[in-house]
Amino acid sequence: MGARGNGHNVFAGIRYRPDTRSIVYLQGDYLSRFEKREAKMLGGASFGITRTWSCAAEISVAPGAELYPAAAVWLELGKMAAKSLVMYARVGHWAYLSSSLSALSIAGEYYPARCDCAVISRVTLSTNDFGIDARSTDVGGLVKVIRFIGERSRAFAYGAVGSESYRLETVERTGNLYANTFGAGVDYYPRPALRISPSIEYQDRERGPRFLQCGLEMGILR
Repeated sequence: MGARGNGHNVFAGIRYRPDTRSIVYLQGDYLSRFEKREAKMLGGASFGITRTWSCAAEISVAPGAELYPAAAVWLELGKMAAKSLVMYARVGHWAYLSSSLSALSIAGEYYPARCDCAVISRVTLSTNDFGIDARSTDVGGLVKVIRFIGERSRAFAYGAVGSESYRLETVERTGNLYANTFGAGVDYYPRPALRISPSIEYQDRERGPRFLQCGLEMGILR
């Protein structure tokens, strides 16, 4: 994280899929960054409402946290707009120790014909309230390309620009802070029941610091 040292984020969770269009998950996160150590619990679900409509929601709590939101919730509706296009609309609210943030985003998933890939785009409009008449309204965008390899393996790359353009997980991502973010990774299955997902992300912020984040996620399927 530039001149401000190193940090790490560890998480573990369980995901249950009762059918192909539904998922329920619980997760615990531990963060060490900027000489602070915090924990967070979150849970969420996604399920189909009709053949073309779906709904997803997530809620998280981190009492006493300064980097994580003390509480956060978002709700998303999705619709299959065409055979190869799915559209989403999401609203969310994040309550931090010294500010609160509300966001609206529109996203889409496009699956080109004759190509084993997906193109995901998202535009986010957010308002961050710092109190005492201090408020920031910000816009950001994300484009992510996923290349499917075989039955389950895949590679992905993404780029994001603007404020609140990629993730709303920690407080240093909020506010009128323009940033460029680039990342890539793979999901690889050395065995049918084992998933290994290495990733890397670089973020260059308008007023620093720069972030270089390497990640490794492992999943056991049952």
